[in-house]
Amino acid sequence: MNYPSSTSIPPQSVTVWERLAFLLGRLIIIFAMVYIPIIFYTMTWRHYAVPKAASFEYLVFLLAACWGVIVCGRRFIRSATAAPAAFFFMMVMITSLVAVNLTESWETIIFLVACMVFVVLIPKFLIRLKDFEVLAYLLGILCILVDIYALAQWFNWESVFAITEQWGIHRYTHKPVSFMGNENYSAEFLNIATPICFAMIFCHLRRPAELIFYTFVSLLNAITMLYIDCNASYMGFLVSIPLILILMNYYRVLPWIVHSGFIKTTRQIAEKWYRHFLIIAILILAVMATLVASTPNKVRTKMATMVSWIDVDGDNRPDGIPPIVFRLQCMDAAIRNIIDVPFFGIGAGNFKVQHPRYENQLERKVLGEETLARKVHNDHLYHAVEYGVFGLFGWYWLFAACLYAIFRSFKFLRIQDIIAGVDSLDAGETSRLKRTLDPYERDFYFYLQLGILGGLVTAIVSCAFGHTFVIESSAVTYWLMTGVCVATFQVIRRSMEGVPQPVIGTTEEPLTFTQRFTRFLPRPFRWLLFFAMVLPLGGFNLKQMVGEIWLRQGMLAHDAGRYMLTFYCFQNALKQYPYQMEIYYILGRYYIDAVTEIDNAAPSGDQGLQKLQQLGLDTLDRLKLLEYGIVALQTDLYMNPNYKWAHNNLGVLYDKLPNFQIANRLSTEAYNRVFQIDREQIFAHYNMGLGYMRKQEFDKAIDSLELALVVDPSKTEIYRFLAQCFIHKKDLKRAKAATDKYYSLNLRSRMQQISGRLPEETLMPIVKSLGTLDLNDKLRVNFENENLPQTPEQIAQQETMQEVKKALQMNEPELYRLYVTIANELFQKKENRQQTLDQDPSQLALDQEQSRLALDAIEKAEDVISVPQDNAFYWLFGDISVWAGDIENAIEKWEMYLKLQPDHVDIRKKLVNLYIDKQEFALAAKTFAWILQNTNATWADYLSYGRIALSAGTTWAQAFEYFKKSVELGGDEARKILQQDAASPFLHDIYVQDPNFQELLGPNFRPSVPSDQELQETTPDAVDLPDNQN
Repeated sequence: MNYPSSTSIPPQSVTVWERLAFLLGRLIIIFAMVYIPIIFYTMTWRHYAVPKAASFEYLVFLLAACWGVIVCGRRFIRSATAAPAAFFFMMVMITSLVAVNLTESWETIIFLVACMVFVVLIPKFLIRLKDFEVLAYLLGILCILVDIYALAQWFNWESVFAITEQWGIHRYTHKPVSFMGNENYSAEFLNIATPICFAMIFCHLRRPAELIFYTFVSLLNAITMLYIDCNASYMGFLVSIPLILILMNYYRVLPWIVHSGFIKTTRQIAEKWYRHFLIIAILILAVMATLVASTPNKVRTKMATMVSWIDVDGDNRPDGIPPIVFRLQCMDAAIRNIIDVPFFGIGAGNFKVQHPRYENQLERKVLGEETLARKVHNDHLYHAVEYGVFGLFGWYWLFAACLYAIFRSFKFLRIQDIIAGVDSLDAGETSRLKRTLDPYERDFYFYLQLGILGGLVTAIVSCAFGHTFVIESSAVTYWLMTGVCVATFQVIRRSMEGVPQPVIGTTEEPLTFTQRFTRFLPRPFRWLLFFAMVLPLGGFNLKQMVGEIWLRQGMLAHDAGRYMLTFYCFQNALKQYPYQMEIYYILGRYYIDAVTEIDNAAPSGDQGLQKLQQLGLDTLDRLKLLEYGIVALQTDLYMNPNYKWAHNNLGVLYDKLPNFQIANRLSTEAYNRVFQIDREQIFAHYNMGLGYMRKQEFDKAIDSLELALVVDPSKTEIYRFLAQCFIHKKDLKRAKAATDKYYSLNLRSRMQQISGRLPEETLMPIVKSLGTLDLNDKLRVNFENENLPQTPEQIAQQETMQEVKKALQMNEPELYRLYVTIANELFQKKENRQQTLDQDPSQLALDQEQSRLALDAIEKAEDVISVPQDNAFYWLFGDISVWAGDIENAIEKWEMYLKLQPDHVDIRKKLVNLYIDKQEFALAAKTFAWILQNTNATWADYLSYGRIALSAGTTWAQAFEYFKKSVELGGDEARKILQQDAASPFLHDIYVQDPNFQELLGPNFRPSVPSDQELQETTPDAVDLPDNQN
């Protein structure tokens, strides 16, 4: 670092043009500090990265132009961060040579260039106390805005989100994403700002207004941090707060104690005792930490449980806290990536490109859904994996330079405190001091450096569990404070050298070789030269903001169902933003959605075509949309060949091609490329299984779907497609098991939704009364037999029961169709197996098992839909109930069918037979009477009704009329049946006593005399109807 000479530049030698450049530079720094954290787009969804980065880069270009105007003729003081910043940026550029995706790299590179230039130029423009005071005040105001924003996110304060609507402006943000991300992203900013505001409280103890302001800000920050999810911040504060307290005690409390006479010794001896005490305390804490980590105790158990990836409860997720386990898996993948390329890294911005090659199944599933990490969630590993170990060293070097500047500032301020009269000073140190700052300046600079130290340490520690340097708001704030701490150090160092406050932060050192020539350039020409270079370059960089606006508007159009507008916006975004692979991926997804809408509309006829018109789609555009989608995803894969999601979506589009053979070949190749990257990628297995189903290759479809199920057992939809495959293979038992699992998971999901709304103590008795959700039990909920309670507690429980019943009511047509199909197929197999069953009674056990399966399937079909889609459902239900021996249920279902189809004769005859089996002859006679009255009855119908009427208690004279009608219609065929009845104990006595009956039968059909044993068995149970074919 070149320190200023003992003489300074006379104010009168500084031109107006230089003053303007210096003033503009300071204003740009202050504006960047406020603008970058809070800039946002309107009417968009995710809109905080590109505008911040592009705007910041443009502001740094302007700041560099201001520096260029001055540096043409004067020497600035070199910053302590110049060398590490240059080294770090050099390593970033070298690692970019091996980047897989240079289009992703250059965005990160430009942002890092801007950050490094910002760090180096801040000390050249901030040289006055007022500059630092303004920054501190603005930081407090920013904290208030960020706190309100974070709390509004947390508590969903709609009034805050809609504040702009009163001026006719659309709502500027929607939870959970807005100008700084979700609420815990704001913690990354507060990590740095909170210690500074806290330190300012002690600086302004004698200034009531400032004291109230910073106290209010600090309390609001504390409230915000307690509410929002910021565990990483707590880890940072766990380190920075003790550090701040230690330094405050050392440099402020301890001298005050010595000066006040509480300790009868010198400051030097007291400081020595304090240092010894700190060493002993650190050793004790280390021993205690070792004991906690090595012996069984509640703390160690809790920590181990939080990070555990073991699944004991069987929910297919680790039992530890999911976000923590997820971050640990991301870090593990990053470490393996670092081992592969330790020196040169993978290139700036390429973590999300290379990460799919290193992620594992646990990382994907720990959050409950298929997840692809785009950040390491550890900025130390992030710098190592992208920039290599040398880049990580450059990053640490920058932090070390800040620590050097801060602790040297503390030392210089300590010397000035001592010489100001707090204590005696050694002669050697006194000789170095040329000029002291006034007491307020010393206090302000001390507490500012102390707060910056706390903020930087908090950021460095917390970023080991977060992503401070990935989020633009916190990254810019961190580098800003890095520059401010060096600028503060230079002001203090300048006072130690006795140099008067410079006008524009320059020195009278000899000019460089280049400056000897550029100093002759007129000042207005310098302005014209530098700003003519910066303005077009910055404007070109801002084109990405235009592309971002088109991109977000296209996403909004898609959400509104306006596909043509969506594609128009995306094409304009690509004109401005052709290097962003995310645009191509999102566009490919939207083309899939559009083609799917067209395919789904085709079976719906006019209604489907009308929906397509509302969406701005046409069936004639299907092939064109397929082609555009394939090109978009192929472009995305050209930039990122490891992007398994794009390979998977490309396979989906290939599956939709009209040429079946080409579609099969191309989609299989796409899915196989996914498996080369990630063998356990669930959606590739899932989509491949659906493709095999379309090709009627059900064995392969089952293999792929079962692999998808192994990867993610909670993927409910897979069981439905497995059931369809088993049905096509006539494996009805496995089809029934898969459908049961699908039903079970749906019912369990509904129960979990109820558990979120009801207290556990209220819900658990109800859950127990409903039974378990195990597949071995029937998943039916019976509420019919609930006793009506009388007490208030029982009434409340009944109301809760009704709420549970309502929540568990399902209306799943697809599940209904699966169960009905399975039941019908089982019943048809029974009909085909009947002859074999008659010949081989050993098959009876199999027949009974099949009947139970069919009955369970048809019962669940009734459970999962509010109203059956077809009246034939009750007919099938009755047939299966008869097969299973459940006569009561068969009667109930066929009676329900008759309510819907009262003129159906065959069902009435089936019901008559069941009534007779149950000896309910009155109901049988009443049902059969309708057949005689409303249909063209046959002789067999009259004969059957006569039998039933006698069994129901009708007189012989009335029943005889039906027998007589039967003989009139059937002749000898009817007489032959009556001959058999007359020979039975049921009608023999009547035949003997009634000459009309004898005359009706005639001499040729006289019945034989029954035996004595037959006469003793005279029961009406013998009456039965002949078999009636449907």
